[in-house]
Amino acid sequence: MQVVDVTGNDIENYASSLYDYLVGRGVPLDDVVVLGVASGGVPIAEKVRDRLSLNGHSPHFREVVCRRPFTKVKKESYLSSIFLSVLKAMPRFMLDLMRVVEHAVNSRKRTVGREVVFSEAFSDAETVIIVDDAVDSGYSLKRVFDEVKAMSSSNIIITSAYVVTQENPVFHPDFVVLEKSLARFPWSLDARK
Repeated sequence: MQVVDVTGNDIENYASSLYDYLVGRGVPLDDVVVLGVASGGVPIAEKVRDRLSLNGHSPHFREVVCRRPFTKVKKESYLSSIFLSVLKAMPRFMLDLMRVVEHAVNSRKRTVGREVVFSEAFSDAETVIIVDDAVDSGYSLKRVFDEVKAMSSSNIIITSAYVVTQENPVFHPDFVVLEKSLARFPWSLDARK
């Protein structure tokens, strides 16, 4: 599986392409909430919000946390600072190999349970655009989508992600740029600054 380095320009292009996708399908954008899935989806969702604003819309912005049980442990580990130092010193091919191995291991798990927490009270809008950075199994995006659908009277809920890593996720976003690839975003732990 290939690992793609995603740049700030790539994310800007994603936001523009998503905007074109929405306009091309006649999605109403006058009353819209852009919902970023923390943590990786938030910086991308901010670019989507900015693109909508540049085109004369006034989107509301919200964040939602949807995490697998092991994600918190991975990021708050005692050894995380040492691990980050080691990552920064590793050659690119080793980082790519580690990503592929981690993805293969996590793909076998496909844990269903997810905790969903909104950053603030969710407000209705005619259109909700859910933005995530990567969809692996699809359970997180499905969980957020189901939660928004249950608590909202929004007519249109659009889901988007920069990359879908697995061939058959349980939930596939409406809009995606890359498929069957792994993405290293500027905020990824193994990104070179």
